[in-house]
Amino acid sequence: MGEIPGEIPEYLKETMDEPVSGTIEEKIDQDTETFRDALRSRPSGRLATRDLRDYKITLEHQRNKEQGMETGIESESIPDTVTLKKFWKGVRRGVYEPMTEEEAREIAEAQLEKYTPMTALTADEKDRILYDFMDNIRDRTTRQEIQTLECKLINTLYADKAEGKRIFEELKNPESKLIKSLESQGIRYFFNSEKNKLGDSDRYDSYGYTEESFDKLMTIIRANTGKQVIRMLDIGGASGKALHEAQEHDSDLETFDITVDEEPAMYPVDHIVVCPVENMPKELEESMDFVVSRTTWRYFTYPDIAIRNAVKALSIEGKADIYIIFTRSSLKKTEEGKAELNQRIKSVFCDLKKLEQDGYIETNLGEAPEDAFDMDTDGFLKITKKKSIKEVQF
Repeated sequence: MGEIPGEIPEYLKETMDEPVSGTIEEKIDQDTETFRDALRSRPSGRLATRDLRDYKITLEHQRNKEQGMETGIESESIPDTVTLKKFWKGVRRGVYEPMTEEEAREIAEAQLEKYTPMTALTADEKDRILYDFMDNIRDRTTRQEIQTLECKLINTLYADKAEGKRIFEELKNPESKLIKSLESQGIRYFFNSEKNKLGDSDRYDSYGYTEESFDKLMTIIRANTGKQVIRMLDIGGASGKALHEAQEHDSDLETFDITVDEEPAMYPVDHIVVCPVENMPKELEESMDFVVSRTTWRYFTYPDIAIRNAVKALSIEGKADIYIIFTRSSLKKTEEGKAELNQRIKSVFCDLKKLEQDGYIETNLGEAPEDAFDMDTDGFLKITKKKSIKEVQF
């Protein structure tokens, strides 16, 4: 048979000695018992199911290619992304190709090597950050919603080019229903408004700001920094929606989004950095006038390093407003890791208290003792930088 695009697991390749013919269902029926035996040998039922689904899809698209079908999508019209290049390549070529572990590693290594980290990392920290980054890339690019959407688009392009191209254009619009269906669960809007109010409660699907409270905060930062154009960094800003909404309200913002979660269509921001926050570029040091973050802290491998980087990124008189919670750090997978995470959290809060005592920052930590913080801590951390800490060990 012709070459099957994408990475097919070795234990499935053994079932592919027959030429592609008839329907996909007929092909799968031919190999039912062989597939069952192969899947039984797979340690993870979820991964085995994904492998089988990938196999079916690649068979279908291979047949389309062998029949001379083309999608008609030009490379120049493909959005520029970091982690989703293969997604768009599949759309253009008309063949779904799942991201392999090797490809995810290559992307992760390239992005980590691209930047000098603001906080020096140990070899062990670098290894774990790399592993978690590549795991996140593969999980997000092969998740069911992405696969379904990509295959729907490819199949539509084969069957009806005009309708396929309409869907293709919609997929490049971050406001489209297709993109909204892909966005990760969590807060997306920046301002409170009736459109994102959660039912009859007083809660909103937002970063918690009203236009009035944000204007007041920006007035204070402008007065204290002497700057008219405020550099705003969203840590874990994902698609950039919150930054975009803030900038539409206040045009004197220069926006920065550091994220590992790209979508096929991103909102326009001035700067996007695709890498883990633990690897925040040193070039951002003491250059951000406002640092904000919501919900994303729970996913960081090393949330203590993320806190250190947020403080280091602040300009003099810059302010940070971040929600910290540590529920999903990969360190929590083992008892040893939990102990390490607890020690890291205690250490960074101890260092924050010391910086405040020495007059470098002001925080909302109050009189809480240094040992009051651990991996179960959560809440808003607010910081104002009063003096440079470039020469301070932190």
